[in-house]
Amino acid sequence: MKKIYFGKHRGCGDQSLTPEIRLRLFTPKCRFWRERPELWPFNDPFWAIYWPGGQAISRYLMDNAEVCRGKAVLDLGSGCGASAIVAQKCGAAHVTANDIDTVAGVVTRLNSELNNIKPPVCVADNMISSEPKPLT
Repeated sequence: MKKIYFGKHRGCGDQSLTPEIRLRLFTPKCRFWRERPELWPFNDPFWAIYWPGGQAISRYLMDNAEVCRGKAVLDLGSGCGASAIVAQKCGAAHVTANDIDTVAGVVTRLNSELNNIKPPVCVADNMISSEPKPLT
C-alpha cells in the first residue's frame, strides 16, 4: 500500500484549512486522478480526499486545542486521518480513528508518520451497525 499510495505518483495536498499538517492526498498530479476507477488497486478512495467537513473539524480543534487536550477522542469516519492527527497534535490523551475501509487505517498511519506523530489506534469496525463490544 505504501508503495502504491506514496509512490512517485502521489500528491501532498497543502491547499486546506489546516496548513499546519501535511497529508498525502489524491491531487491532479496523482495517476489515480486521471485513471478510470476500475483500474485502481482499491475500492472507492474516500480516504484520499480531505473533505470540507473534516477540514472544518480539524481547523476548529487547532484553534480550540483545549476541547481535546487530555481527553479521549474518536474520529468517526476518519478517512485520511486528519482530525485524528490534529487531535493528537493538540494533546488528546487517547485518539481512535475509525473508518469502515481498512485502507483508511493504513493511510491514517502513513499520514501520521508524515506529521511525525505516533499513529492513533485505527479500528475498521462498522461502529454504527454492529453490536457494541464491552470495553476491556
